[in-house]
Amino acid sequence: MRYTQGVWRGCLVLFAESAKVLSECAVTLGYESCRLKRVVALMNHQTALKSYAKVQYRSDVEIASPHRLIDMLYQGAIERIVQAKGAMQFGNTELKGKKINSAVSIVGGLRESLNTHEGGDLAHNLDNLYVYIQRVLANAHSKNDPLLLDEAATLLGDLQSAWKQIG
Repeated sequence: MRYTQGVWRGCLVLFAESAKVLSECAVTLGYESCRLKRVVALMNHQTALKSYAKVQYRSDVEIASPHRLIDMLYQGAIERIVQAKGAMQFGNTELKGKKINSAVSIVGGLRESLNTHEGGDLAHNLDNLYVYIQRVLANAHSKNDPLLLDEAATLLGDLQSAWKQIG
């Protein structure tokens, strides 16, 4: 269920990014097609929702506990991976690259949050796992392999689940 929702969100992002092109086509065509009017209306609605989500995300970050922030990083990385997979499936190489790079950066943020001085073996093992996930993401990008994206998302999902259990 969570995977399906993620794919759906990834598709919505791809869909929302086409809003400008569709709007321009609709204006050029004079809104002759009822179906096109509905699509453009939906696109404008999606743009508004996207803007609201950015504002909501910022306010969530401002009031989140340190534990919740780590959870949000896990979620953000997983969402970017799902979006990258959607972009990969639609042949949008540029968006795929942006989303994978974003996921790699988020995993880098998770690495930076580790306290290796006090965390002992657990922190070092997590660091090694984060490095591995970053490598898997880089390989997924270069090989255009959705299975590698699935592997990275699964690992992050398992880590997120464990993190929630200790919270």
